[in-house]
Amino acid sequence: MLAPMARLVALALALSLWGGTALGQRVYPEELPDEASAGPSEAERLARAATPARPPRTDYSDPNLPVYFRVGFGVGGAFSASLDDVLAAHAFARSPILFQANVSLAGRIFPWLWLGGRLGATGRGWARRDGLPAASATGYDLLGLIHFRGQLGRIFELGGMLGGGLGVGALVLNDVATIGAAPRLMVAAELGFRIDTGIRLLVHGEIGYFPLFDLDRYGSDLDLGGGTLSVVLEARL
Repeated sequence: MLAPMARLVALALALSLWGGTALGQRVYPEELPDEASAGPSEAERLARAATPARPPRTDYSDPNLPVYFRVGFGVGGAFSASLDDVLAAHAFARSPILFQANVSLAGRIFPWLWLGGRLGATGRGWARRDGLPAASATGYDLLGLIHFRGQLGRIFELGGMLGGGLGVGALVLNDVATIGAAPRLMVAAELGFRIDTGIRLLVHGEIGYFPLFDLDRYGSDLDLGGGTLSVVLEARL
């Protein structure tokens, strides 16, 4: 009885020793050394392959177009000056309406800062109540521009502008022209709409200073400045 049991114990012991040496000891991932890695599972690899890459963020300020060209047309009201009272006393109708047109060219220094220049024209007129020839005033100016702007999403843009330079104005009264030079200053705010890459349409509100002094023998002054609202078309280059 003991002999068969002894043989079974010996056989079990022999199989145990053979399994530990011939088959080797099983190694689990958590038992690997620090520099080793079990690697991602098949499910993880499939999930990574199925996840699309995030597309790069689009910069709608058009950073690859660093120069703009603008054309603007506007209308507004002129500041009152002493010449307006003189003309009203001589049968001229009061007319504060101010017309403005300009072209601008500027380059980007920083994404929010542009520097450039603007050439503009401004005009006013006074009709005669007695049917005689009207009076008119025209001014031309050249300004240096400091333009602050920021893109708000895909479409909208906000901006502000400062300008300063020199203007030349002429008053035509009774077919006689009087010409004078004057300082020219302006400050503006604007709301822009991005129509397409490099193309914008802007609503431009401006307050300007454009005084002309001593335009008649009484020393009367005229102001070609005032508040204007313009529509501006911008093309990036």
